[in-house]
Formats: sequence, C-alpha cells, structure tokens
Amino acid sequence: MTRDPVAEILRYNRRFRGRTPDLLGRKIALMAESPFVFLRGTFHLFARDWAEGRFDAWPDDSPIRDDSLRIVADLHGENFGTYGGEHHRVHYGINDFDESTTGRLDFDACRGATSLLLAASRQGLLLRSAAIGAHAFVEMYVDALDGLPKPFRSPLIQKLIRTAEAAHRPAFIRKRTVLRGGVRRFAGEHYFRLDAAHQAQALRLHEDYLRRVRPRPGRGPEFFEVEDVAGRIAGCGSLGRLRYVVLVRGEDADAAKEAKEVILEYKESLPSALDEARGRAGDRASRKDRARQVVEAARRFQENPGPFLGYAVDGDLSFQVRQVGPREFRLGPEALAGGHQYRETASSYGAYLADAHRRANGARAMRILREAVGRRREAFIRRTMSFALAYAEQVEEDWRALRRERRRIERELSD
Repeated sequence: MTRDPVAEILRYNRRFRGRTPDLLGRKIALMAESPFVFLRGTFHLFARDWAEGRFDAWPDDSPIRDDSLRIVADLHGENFGTYGGEHHRVHYGINDFDESTTGRLDFDACRGATSLLLAASRQGLLLRSAAIGAHAFVEMYVDALDGLPKPFRSPLIQKLIRTAEAAHRPAFIRKRTVLRGGVRRFAGEHYFRLDAAHQAQALRLHEDYLRRVRPRPGRGPEFFEVEDVAGRIAGCGSLGRLRYVVLVRGEDADAAKEAKEVILEYKESLPSALDEARGRAGDRASRKDRARQVVEAARRFQENPGPFLGYAVDGDLSFQVRQVGPREFRLGPEALAGGHQYRETASSYGAYLADAHRRANGARAMRILREAVGRRREAFIRRTMSFALAYAEQVEEDWRALRRERRRIERELSD
C-alpha cells in the first residue's frame, strides 16, 4: 500500500477547517519545529502505520497479537505531569486520554519509547545516549508490571511535585485573566473570544455538565455561576478540536476580587484515531458517547482523578470536562538533557505507565506479557526497541516531507 504522510495529514485535518482562528496553521507550524513535535501532532499517522503492521517486530503467531487491553494510545513524554486530585492533593502520572481505546499490550510502550528517542534527539543527544533512556523506559515498564509498591520518581519529578504543591489558585487565575470594573475576563495569548454560535454552545455544554454533577458540600448552583467564556489554545495534536473554557465563581462570594474562581475546560471528544484506522470508529450513538468513554479511561488509569472530571453532550457532539488548575506542571526539555537525569526520568515514565496499565487492567497486562515471552522479558524489550528505533527514523523522514510541503499543506487547510 502506498504511504503518503502529507496526504494523511491533509485527510485527517480537513475536518477542522474554518472552525476557530488559524489553529491549523499553528498546528502545522508547531509540527515543523522538530520530529518530536511532529510525532505529537500526528497520532493519526502513527495509528494508521500500526494498523497496517509497519515495523512490527513480533512474529505472526505471537500470543501478544491475540489479546487486547485498555491502552492510553497517544502516549509521549509530554503527556506525563502533575495534576490536582480531590482535597487539593497533587498527583503525578499520565494526564491525557483523548485517544484512549483498547489495543495490544506493547502499543503504549512502543509509542513511548519512540517519543523518548525523538525528544532526546531534539535536545542534541546522540543516538546511543537517546537509546539508553528509551531502553530504561521499556525495561522499567516490564519490571514494574510485576507490581512495585510505588512508581519510581526521579529527583526532577519529586521537585516538580513540590512545585505543584506550592502553587495557589489566585496567582494562577490572575495570570490568565484581567479584572475590569469588578468583572474578571480571560486574557492572554492562549485565549480568544468566541463567536455567538460557539459561545452559545459552550453555555449549553456547561448546563448539561451541571445536570450530571453530583451535589457536594460547598458546590451549589452559585459555585458554577458563569463569569466568562472563551476559546482556549493548547496542545498540538488536539489543535482544531473545539475547546472552550468557562470561568465559574467558585466557593468564594467575592471570587473576582480575590481571584478564586475555577476554570472548567470543555474539550471536544472524537473517536480514537487508532479505532478509525482499524475501521472501528463506530456509529453515531457511539461517537456521541465518546466523551463518557474518555472520562471513564481517565478514572481507570489515574490514581485520583480531578474533582471536576466529567462530560457534556450537545446534539451529536460530546465534550470531556476537567478543571484547568494551578496544580498542572510537566517537565521541560532539561529532563532529557542526558546522563543519569535522562535515564532516571525515562525509568519513571516506564514505572508510571506500568502502574496505569495495572490499575486499568488488573492482572491481565502481566498475564499477556508472560504468555508472549515467558521468563524472557528481554524479548519484549528488544522487540519494542526495534520498533521504536525504526519508527523514529520514519518520523524523521515524514517530518522532512512536511517541511518540504508546508506551504501547500497550509494553503489546503486554510479557511
């Protein structure tokens, strides 16, 4: 089958044309920066290649092909970070489940290892050094499936958690809003004003979300009173999806003055690109149910999901809902700068992925691994690294194709 990465990028993103300000132009510009960002923005291309069996290192009769389990799917180094749970506690782990579905045990490990190779290369590491970190990620993942008491935390992750614990909502809100005449409004380069139709949809979604929220002390109707609504620009692969933010009053009667409001994000849910590639995107009813599935995935994979996690439906579209809050931090490029620091961080990612797989799937993950490799865990590591090394090179080639065709892609995706 002929493989044309540019045609696939155009095919997937045409559905988003004309929706919001030039987010597709922003997306293409981001992907042109580096192969790592390209990987982040083209999960649909990775999914299609996987579905077609490209670079698969397992023999046709391997037991690993016969079973599936819950997977994160769009896993990469920047989908790990801190997040706020119940009672203002800070947690660390995987924090994006937009593409979650079911699939092979090795899917997340293969994509995660590929992302680490590309991220390390982005920081100037030679292949041998980048491969050490990716190998540490896969090795720790396999070992941790047996059930370590707690995920290993690198010193950088421990420092990040302490930073998140020290964060406060007023400073977070003030950084993203302005107060004029006693009224607080979203402000900054990551927010934009909505047209009338999109604003009306955001408010309908908010009302639908509230009908699903369980009553809790201190969170009556006045807590969720709307102060402002805007569009939000965030991420890379999700650019083009509808994404709204609603500023609600919160628990303080004078929240605007004290900057104690709460930001709720409403993000459009779409079928996983992996399911689309496998011809399993489903009918209208299943698409409408997609946000509920994403929220269920977050609750299964995360240790303690955020207190505002939920979903809303408007017509045939569904949106996952979460708080955008002060506890959200992720490691910067320095985490992959080489040496012990890189290996420790990569090992931590492997432990957190294993912890998430065990939480979502119970003993099935380890059972599938044992059926595939027995006691020879090195076989899983070698095959996963084989895929990651080959696919990282493929991403480099696809990235160069994007850069050659960038102007044409931008023209075809413009409004």
